[in-house]
Amino acid sequence: MQVKDVQEHLGNRPDFETVREQLMSFQGKKIDDATAGLINGILLGLNATTFNALYADRDIAQQLLDDACQAVDDCNDARALAFEDDVSQVIYSAELLVNETRENHTECKDHEDQGQGNLHDEMERLCDLQDSVVMGWSLIGGHCGSDGHGETEDSQLVYDWFSCLDTWTTRWCTNYTDGREDCENATTDYNDAIEDCHEKQGAFEEAVCALDAAINAGCSTYDGCYDSAEGSLNTTQDTVREMEILYKAQMQALEQIMCFGNAIINNYTDYDHCEFDTCDECPRMTLDWCTPGAKIECDEALPNVPCDAAWLTAEYSAWGNDNSDLLAACIPCPHGASPGPAPGPAPGPAPGPAPRPPPKTAPGAKTAPTAAPR
Repeated sequence: MQVKDVQEHLGNRPDFETVREQLMSFQGKKIDDATAGLINGILLGLNATTFNALYADRDIAQQLLDDACQAVDDCNDARALAFEDDVSQVIYSAELLVNETRENHTECKDHEDQGQGNLHDEMERLCDLQDSVVMGWSLIGGHCGSDGHGETEDSQLVYDWFSCLDTWTTRWCTNYTDGREDCENATTDYNDAIEDCHEKQGAFEEAVCALDAAINAGCSTYDGCYDSAEGSLNTTQDTVREMEILYKAQMQALEQIMCFGNAIINNYTDYDHCEFDTCDECPRMTLDWCTPGAKIECDEALPNVPCDAAWLTAEYSAWGNDNSDLLAACIPCPHGASPGPAPGPAPGPAPGPAPRPPPKTAPGAKTAPTAAPR
């Protein structure tokens, strides 16, 4: 039953003042048995119906009040559940995903064998070694001088030049091609690591944004729930408070009517004992006024989100964003996090490693194999 139903029900009650006036009209008069029987029937009817109706209405008003209080507490309970460490809850699942993607990105950058930084160092080592091999040819006699094609050169010089070239090829060609392949493979591995780390960085930033959105949604839902329930509680309390006053007034009037009626039936001439201000049953009309839980402030919001300067410092300051540990461009959260500078050099679109120059050919070695750019 709603508040309006109780109010309509109260409107159907007998007019206690009219009943009292009718009974008082018998004051000082001796009544016959028929009249006494009629009055007694009225009193029995009031006792059987109106008293019980008042008790029932008091219970209904109490239930309205309890339900309104419970609605406020339900909002607090729902909030506690939403922020509980339970994998079935959106916010906790989002927190787990943040931790997982952060670990994936960190491992991609710092793994002792396959980390982006280590792969960069390995690429530098192998390619620098290849450069040093090519530069060393002039120091170890790895060239054959003139090609013997001049007009004044004889066949012996031509033969000697080709013999020198054959010796050089036999000694250095395999070493050169193996070194070049090692450098190329290391460069490919490093570039793949950059791409993989950038994807993992994006997944991490996306997970943080998802957590931030989940927390904001949870707080917003709670705020709406609590404010609405508290408003309904205030309205219910105002209405029920008026009902409580009315119930007590009606109970007191009903007790007086019962007293007058019995005095008339017993042919009392003095009704002063019925003009009382007390009410035996009024305490039963008093409602239990509940106190719901206070509103909880939302302090779970993330202090910083992707691309905020403080967030970049907290999450990425371990990497300098140089050639060895390039970062991807930070992607702000879609609900409006403002981008900020990265710690150290600002993360921008990550270029691949700068092209390395081809291994140098030994001075004067016109016929030595020329390395294609890596």
